[in-house]
Amino acid sequence: MIDFSQIPKEEKERKPTQPSDSAENISFSSFPPKESSGEKISFSEAGKDLSLDKDLVLSQGYLQAKEAYQEALSLAESILMGSFSSSQINQAKAIVESFIGFTEKGEQELLSFVFSPSSYPVHYLSLNLVNVCILSLEIGLWLGFRRDALFKLGLASLLHDVGMSAFLDLANQPKSLSLSDFQKIKIHPQKGRELLREVNLGREEDVLLAVEQEHERFNGSGYPKGLRGEEIIELAQIIGFVDVYEALTHKRPYRPAFSPEEAIKIMLSKKDSFSSKVGKAFLEKIGLYPKGIIVELNTKEIGYVIRHSPKTPTSPWVKVLFDSQGKRLPKSKEIDLSKSPAVYIIKTRI
Repeated sequence: MIDFSQIPKEEKERKPTQPSDSAENISFSSFPPKESSGEKISFSEAGKDLSLDKDLVLSQGYLQAKEAYQEALSLAESILMGSFSSSQINQAKAIVESFIGFTEKGEQELLSFVFSPSSYPVHYLSLNLVNVCILSLEIGLWLGFRRDALFKLGLASLLHDVGMSAFLDLANQPKSLSLSDFQKIKIHPQKGRELLREVNLGREEDVLLAVEQEHERFNGSGYPKGLRGEEIIELAQIIGFVDVYEALTHKRPYRPAFSPEEAIKIMLSKKDSFSSKVGKAFLEKIGLYPKGIIVELNTKEIGYVIRHSPKTPTSPWVKVLFDSQGKRLPKSKEIDLSKSPAVYIIKTRI
């Protein structure tokens, strides 16, 4: 089975191997190597051109997903920066229903925005609310959640950090939190629960619990109550895992973003903090290289991930748009890395 408790000891050179025929055989002991020489300028600039891929931006699904994503960002920003009202809860419910519709189609259009190099003029916490919702729904669907449970997961994840609206001054600091500041901010899950109860969500006890518990950890190291294992409801287990991953893969005022594979390695190092069931589901559904991230192959070609197979989370499908010289291809090409063992990813960026 996937051993989510194993921490890669070091980066090892990846040798061509036959693709695994089962997700149960995935090993995290051999990540692709880091680039040893200086980064090519074409790779650092590629994001701008990749976002203009005609096949992508002209698709109806992409355009509809973009509209839904931007609407969700607008709502998240208004919730964090302004007053919180019952009407916003109704908007949040409508957005969750829309996101569920995209998720159920299985095309993962929304992931193209979670991991897009494009920037949006909103607070990083607003991005986090929306991105965590999208990722959580993917995991919930993969775990076989019924529609009502999926809706509760979506609503809780979209609103999971509303309590941070009272602590934006601390969240905006260009440095890590001091111990005293961290103690202050640790009450935000309970603050979020109180806010949601005030706007007529009192009957949604699972949603309130998920918001209150998503910072709890399996080993009891979380907050606000230090719950352990199955004391934490499953909705909160999912949101908590995804929240940490999303935060790591996106920049903060005090640090740059980590790459997706670096984020997973960091989370593996905290093996006792998260549910192995959720971690396994994440890797099977999202993969080590999520849809939408820009990648450079060992062939020096550049493209972006368009999909992956649950059986081979480390070897996605890549759409290549630039050749080894950094020149735009007259016609893009797709490579299934699980069937091309001699070709692999050496660098990523979001």
